[in-house]
Amino acid sequence: MYLSGAVWVLILALQKSFWWVLGCFFLPPVAFLFILFYWPSTKFPLVFKLCRSALIIGGVLGIRFLR
Repeated sequence: MYLSGAVWVLILALQKSFWWVLGCFFLPPVAFLFILFYWPSTKFPLVFKLCRSALIIGGVLGIRFLR
């Protein structure tokens, strides 16, 4: 699911410009800037990525502390 959020951001970047796609793909800070500049259209992919990250961190911490 995290990967699908990243691909979603890349597709939105492709709709704006090919240069945004290259920047978002190779330089993560550029992806963050893209999300800030185009917030209305990128808020759902960002929330999608953050929720998945929270699930991954929660799962890792849960497994570590249940042992």
